[in-house]
Amino acid sequence: MNKRFALTMLAAMALTATGLAKTLKSDPASREMLNDRQIRAEFKTTPEKAGGIYYAYPYRTDSVAPAPAGFEPFYISHYGRHGSRWVINKKLHSSVGDAMRAQMSEGNLTDFGKEVLDKVDRLGKHTEGHWGELSPLGGRQHNDIAVRMMMRYPYLFKGNARVIARSSNSPRCIISMAAFTEAMIKLNRSLNIQRHSTPGDMEFIMKHS
Repeated sequence: MNKRFALTMLAAMALTATGLAKTLKSDPASREMLNDRQIRAEFKTTPEKAGGIYYAYPYRTDSVAPAPAGFEPFYISHYGRHGSRWVINKKLHSSVGDAMRAQMSEGNLTDFGKEVLDKVDRLGKHTEGHWGELSPLGGRQHNDIAVRMMMRYPYLFKGNARVIARSSNSPRCIISMAAFTEAMIKLNRSLNIQRHSTPGDMEFIMKHS
């Protein structure tokens, strides 16, 4: 009889130091020039990265390490952030638009610059009232994560398997949880899914808020 193996899904960022980084540390000017060139090269290749935290970062489906011999997964703990969202603050549009209008009044905008300003203004109107909301892309991201999870471990979600989902009380997080669990239900309508969003859970979900 196979032993049970607890599977925990975690996201982590690893930072590595290199000899080049040590050299640049002692020469701030060189480091700044290199960083500037790297950033410009990345933006040229992938303009979307200029969106900073609003860049919908890509994902890759990695292979899963097998459980140790004689063991099998019996539990998954998934901790995820909300999906892609609308801009969090109106100022992100107005500050750009104001800066460009100031330059236009000085005669410093090209025809292309004026086209960009028009798009900035139209985008600002389009996002009015949606500040910080989960975007349709954000919903699809959580939907896809849930589908990949169930496809990789179908035996953990058979029959009326229990799923406990908890979200912070931020609307974009609640809707992210809904998108995730609705995708699971579509694959197995017998699942016993319990969804929670309560201030009482914020202590461990997002303590500082």
